[in-house]
Amino acid sequence: MRTEQTIKMVITAAALCITGCSSVQSNTPSVQLTDGEHYVEYGTDTGEVNDAGIPLYLEPFIRSYQGEILVDDSDLDVFMLGRQTVTVTASTDEGEAEEVLEVIVEDTYTPVIELFQKQVHIEVDDDFDPLENIVGVYDTDEEEFEPLSWYEFDDGIALDEIPEETGFYLVDISKVNTSKEGTYPVVITAVDIAGNTSEGSYEVIVGLDEEPDAEPVTFGGTQISGHHDPDAAVTDRTDIVRKYCESMGAEWSDDGCNVYFEYEDDPSEDIDAYEEDEEDAVIDDEVLDEDEGSDEWTDPEEDEEWSEDEGGAEDTEEMPVYSDDYEQDCLEMGGVWYPGDGCAWPDEE
Repeated sequence: MRTEQTIKMVITAAALCITGCSSVQSNTPSVQLTDGEHYVEYGTDTGEVNDAGIPLYLEPFIRSYQGEILVDDSDLDVFMLGRQTVTVTASTDEGEAEEVLEVIVEDTYTPVIELFQKQVHIEVDDDFDPLENIVGVYDTDEEEFEPLSWYEFDDGIALDEIPEETGFYLVDISKVNTSKEGTYPVVITAVDIAGNTSEGSYEVIVGLDEEPDAEPVTFGGTQISGHHDPDAAVTDRTDIVRKYCESMGAEWSDDGCNVYFEYEDDPSEDIDAYEEDEEDAVIDDEVLDEDEGSDEWTDPEEDEEWSEDEGGAEDTEEMPVYSDDYEQDCLEMGGVWYPGDGCAWPDEE
């Protein structure tokens, strides 16, 4: 009996301490984070918080805390891949406790390709713009991709045109023949910043008496299993562009796709100037008939002596000093200047 009474007294004392000894409990601030890597999806929503003010996307990474908690994620950019940090602070009247939470922003979803219709119809020899059937290509609601492609082969894709910080998409119309009846595929390849790809397609019906399938269609948007290497550089997407260029029948070089030369200035300016020079150099037939010209112009730097037959001066020692303007020299000496042919001399009466 005595033993039972002793046990009851101990239990009662313990219960009283639990309910009445809170004043002696520690009020030391603390923060404990979960173990392992902390992954955040690219473009995730960062606006929603719980009752304690912890952002919902970071809540799974905070195991416990004591005190008033403050999560500072102001330096975290969910649209930038790689390792980043968030500061978690707990405060009480006894002080503060702070932990640095390292998060890894990664992109594990393929891009979305959204099309107006599964098929489009055009007549033979109609103009065809492959972008008109594309609603949008995007990775998140806030980032819509731009096309990185050309359709008429009047321009190429230089390496420095491949964006480094955004996704893009390519449109392959190499199988489309608008001058012949038939059904042809248009293939769209979307590539995001992490190198994830999606492929979609639709058909072009040319000239045939068929109703196109006007049902809208969406490709991509699926999650990829596993995690990206957080320490790896952004995926090099050059190889994807190279394969696209080759599928379009273009050539690939160290400069990019189908890029053979690059004008420093607008070439049309030089062409216009040349045409103006030609117009100014036209000579009226009344001045000199085509058959009246004599031997071709000889560069004075190559042949310093002219013969009398060539219409030059009789005394070669008294020949004038020639400038770089051969046309001016020719005219001053009584000759007639023909652009491209040189100086000709009219026959003396």
